[in-house]
Amino acid sequence: MTEKNYNRVEWNDSMTRELSEIIGKELNEWCNNETELEDCVETCEEIFKWSRNDNGYEFAKKFEDEGFSPDSQLVEILDGVTYHVSNIKQKAIKKWVSENNLELKYEVGQIVLANLIRIGQVECEIMKLYPETLQYGLWHESLGYEKGKGHRLVNQEQIIDTNANS
Repeated sequence: MTEKNYNRVEWNDSMTRELSEIIGKELNEWCNNETELEDCVETCEEIFKWSRNDNGYEFAKKFEDEGFSPDSQLVEILDGVTYHVSNIKQKAIKKWVSENNLELKYEVGQIVLANLIRIGQVECEIMKLYPETLQYGLWHESLGYEKGKGHRLVNQEQIIDTNANS
């Protein structure tokens, strides 16, 4: 029997490579194959290794430093980096959950103490379950919208405790 891995997947070099292959192919098409595909991928990998950004224009400046002549089409391609990062990470998290047979601990309607970014520890109600990514949709009045009209997505490891009386 293999031991379960409870450490949530973090962005890593293989994900950077996958992102670089996607954007590198688009970059190669954008420059009409004037730069070899593998060179485009390697340039992307070098830039994405050191840059965390969601702004295509900022990325385009980095590509300009590498000898490319950015235009609005390239900026548009690079604006898609955030979308691809999200998809790559979601895919890796789903694989991690599946391979480790991980399951959510709590149910809809339970009150839990959660550590929310920019808010701190707050009692919240579980509104929705996301078992494929080991996450919960939590609601608390401080989130700024009416109960049932939205929730905050929270990783299971951000749940500190549950109220047994709920």
